[in-house]
Amino acid sequence: MLVRRLGWLALVTLILSASAHAGGVGPQAVFGVGAGHHAHKVRLTRRVAGLLYRGKPAAAPRAGYVRLYPIFFGLPGLPGRFFPATGTLCLDPPGSGCTTLPTRERRILHPLDRLPLRTRSLTTVRAIYRGRTRLPLPNFAVAIELAVERGGQRAAMPATTTPLTLIWKGPDHAERPTKVRIGRRRGLYSRGLLYPLSRAAVTYLRANLDP
Repeated sequence: MLVRRLGWLALVTLILSASAHAGGVGPQAVFGVGAGHHAHKVRLTRRVAGLLYRGKPAAAPRAGYVRLYPIFFGLPGLPGRFFPATGTLCLDPPGSGCTTLPTRERRILHPLDRLPLRTRSLTTVRAIYRGRTRLPLPNFAVAIELAVERGGQRAAMPATTTPLTLIWKGPDHAERPTKVRIGRRRGLYSRGLLYPLSRAAVTYLRANLDP
């Protein structure tokens, strides 16, 4: 029963991003990730968080973008693409709709303007497996994407880890780690590199795996 409840929590967290359209709970922060693993975190107050979802409908620009990850209680919600040149935010999946943020709201994301822009199509986690069992954990899949997008650092792998297999989709799928291990504290290990995960993400995964 605990696993089922936590599984629903993942879906609820993703839905929270969409609920902000109607004035619901907003994220506490957003991570912007540009080209070359350049990333920046913007903390949001409760008053301004929901403003990110109140723009006017717009078409997706044909321009460079920054990958945007809203963070809800330590877990990433529904991500999207932010186009600094026009102040346009397009939430996943691509083609689901975009909004152009008013000037006041665009200032919230102004620190992301300094990131190098991305032009290639997205590469995302399509599935997570533990052995032959597929794990329906959408928030954790996005957390993995964010960790890998931010880049890794050399680190020794701890003795106790959880092995997972990742299936990626997108133009850069062949470059993404597939056989990975999740440590109890620090994050995702693969090919001699550590990709930091939030404590909330690691705790959430373990709660869904442990009986």
